[in-house]
Amino acid sequence: MKMLLKQVAESTVLPILVTLFCGCAVAQPSSAILEQLRRQYVPSTLYDETSSVVTQAGITLTVRRPGISANPTIGDSYTANFYAPHAGMVTQQKPSGKRAGGKRLPFIDNLIVGEKVYVTNIEGTDSSVTLSVQTCTPSSQHASYQLVYRASLTFQFPQGYVDIANINQIQDTIGEVFTIASPAPTQVSGLFINSGNRAEQLQLNGNGSFSLTEGGRSYTGRFSVHENRLVLMIAETGTSAIATIQGGKILDNDGKTWVQAADAAGTAVRSAQPTQSSGGSGVSDIVHIGQTMDEVKGFLGPPDRAENVNGKVVYVYTGLRITFVGSKVVSVEQ
Repeated sequence: MKMLLKQVAESTVLPILVTLFCGCAVAQPSSAILEQLRRQYVPSTLYDETSSVVTQAGITLTVRRPGISANPTIGDSYTANFYAPHAGMVTQQKPSGKRAGGKRLPFIDNLIVGEKVYVTNIEGTDSSVTLSVQTCTPSSQHASYQLVYRASLTFQFPQGYVDIANINQIQDTIGEVFTIASPAPTQVSGLFINSGNRAEQLQLNGNGSFSLTEGGRSYTGRFSVHENRLVLMIAETGTSAIATIQGGKILDNDGKTWVQAADAAGTAVRSAQPTQSSGGSGVSDIVHIGQTMDEVKGFLGPPDRAENVNGKVVYVYTGLRITFVGSKVVSVEQ
């Protein structure tokens, strides 16, 4: 989108924390406690194994303890963070080293108290619970970068303590570092059209991908939704564009308003739309004389019914009649 563009990098790997004791296999907790924790701290679904794009948001957590080291998702090794009950502070362990073909991380930052993060994974042993988290929006700590950050925090307990019988105490310990901020936002999808230029269209797909036509050019990439913010990660330019979602519309940083023409199932959005004489931005701003049947259905979805009136085809929607002659619109009545 021709909005405020800022550099953003895609991740290459997910943070993985593997803990070994004395070279032996680590004892695993019961599946019941991990299931309970995943219900409490619902992990988000990422676009794929290597993506930072959230396609289905889980629980949002707020950071309440300083000192959690986080790394940009462009790297392939991550600082390990540790916390024990009532410890009062988070401690770190240096990255264990580079993976094959990997590069050492360029810089490390701490998560900010009050910052919101998604949970991306929950793992455990019989003496620890590890939460992997990802910042909800690109960090602004570095003026030259707009990067998503990840951190892995292991909560440490006595041997054999991680059991369903101690679930309340374990959740209390997690609560010393993270608090639940809000439920998951509704995922946005469907076709959106620039209300000032019908030729400019944005298609947001349910799988987290998008296609955009703007300024006579086409773009593709992936998107994510963070509360009321839409972030487009544009493949062709390697940049990101950030917009605001408000009242079912998308407002970009150029002052354009993108209105939804149809939802993902092709059902028309037809609520409280003004007439052609009102001067507002409604159906008359989207459907106009000369468009084809396919273009109309692309904007509004299939009609509620189609009529044949004196050799003319009429598409009937709620509060709207569109008449075609020779497969092209000749009149729009509201």
